[in-house]
Amino acid sequence: MYYSFFHSIYNNFTLKLKAVTHKIFFSILFLFYFIFTKATEKKIDSLYTIKNKEYRLKGEFLHAIHYNEILIKASSKINYKKGIFNGHLLNAGLYCDLDQYDQSFKELKFLETYLGSIDDPYLLSGYYTEYGEILRYCSLYSKSIYYLNKGNYFAGKIKNQKLRSKKISLINTYKIDIFEARKEYDSMIYYLKMNHSIHKTPQNSARIGTFHAEKLKKTDSADHYILESEKMVNIDPSPDNKAFLYLQKQRFYSVRKTMIQALRTAIIHYGYGNL
Repeated sequence: MYYSFFHSIYNNFTLKLKAVTHKIFFSILFLFYFIFTKATEKKIDSLYTIKNKEYRLKGEFLHAIHYNEILIKASSKINYKKGIFNGHLLNAGLYCDLDQYDQSFKELKFLETYLGSIDDPYLLSGYYTEYGEILRYCSLYSKSIYYLNKGNYFAGKIKNQKLRSKKISLINTYKIDIFEARKEYDSMIYYLKMNHSIHKTPQNSARIGTFHAEKLKKTDSADHYILESEKMVNIDPSPDNKAFLYLQKQRFYSVRKTMIQALRTAIIHYGYGNL
């Protein structure tokens, strides 16, 4: 018993030490980086994009947060408000992924003072969308929809068509989660179909497949969408896409198995022999 207790303390201490060590390492690394290379807006934007994508794919969210904190400091030194805003917004999303919602709210609360100086619709859409997402996790669905709609408003102003479609699709996905939780299935399938038309993703296709299986009992059309999702996952085999497809397939196979068992029971009951 004592061994388990002290072993648990040791493990927690080791994890915290690793996190602190990693943060110190990053701070020193970037201190030297920005001493010998001048921080520019373009360079900061590029590092945000490249490194956040890299760490997210690895599932190393804390590393991404520490990285962003350094870039926020670099942005502050050159008074790059968009860089400061982007860093805190990214960290709000990362803390949300870590289920640290209080920290997410702190990051977003800090950004309220910068809202008046940001005119980038992509970032403004991201801000309101992130608020909506965190509120959804807290089951505050009506407030979540309010912020998601504000996010959608700014998303419609994004000039780049591809970025605009991706952002609207993301907002729709959060709404779909809410409608599923509320059991508002007409609204749920409406947004699933909208996403399928504006920005196809493996997760959305798999989800349509599951909806057809569970709610409509149409296994043939469900098969079609699950297969479509599999093809897209082969092109973009990210851990999130693969895990989501696996879960949706499990739900689909569970429905199909239940339907086959029900059919067998009916055939035996009515005296037609074994299937």
